Amino acid sequence: MDIIEYHSSKTRYLFTLVLSIFLIALGIFVIIDADELIVGLVVTGFFSLAVPICIKELLDTKPRLIIDDKGITDRTLGVGKILWSDIQAAELNMIRHNAFIGLKVDEPKVREYIKNQVWWKRFFIKANKVIGFQQLNINLVGLDADFDELLGQIQDRIE
Repeated sequence: MDIIEYHSSKTRYLFTLVLSIFLIALGIFVIIDADELIVGLVVTGFFSLAVPICIKELLDTKPRLIIDDKGITDRTLGVGKILWSDIQAAELNMIRHNAFIGLKVDEPKVREYIKNQVWWKRFFIKANKVIGFQQLNINLVGLDADFDELLGQIQDRIE
């Protein structure tokens, strides 16, 4: 089978960058003109965090998600390649218009995949199980892909 690559949506990140710059300017205006220091600092500080993330995503030419004969690699998940033989099922989930694909993987294999993660990433991966989701999830937010088509491609490869 062919290697399928998915990249981040440049349109989404460009829009977010422009919006963030506008809101930073608005925050500065609030500080200077409206004399609301706290509100202006919060708005400016919060949206300033989005700027480097957006720039990084706009300049990134590497695929974010790679599907090949051996498995699936999601760079945002950071666990390396998840082998098809380890995936039992995949499901599309939505939380407040944010889509992700949950990969059902046995607990011993999940521990193997996440063992090299920093403590706080392991915590959140394990917390997914507590709230009723799979522990390994492919975040589709900002991905330039048709989610149903992507789910079908994954389900077709699960042994």
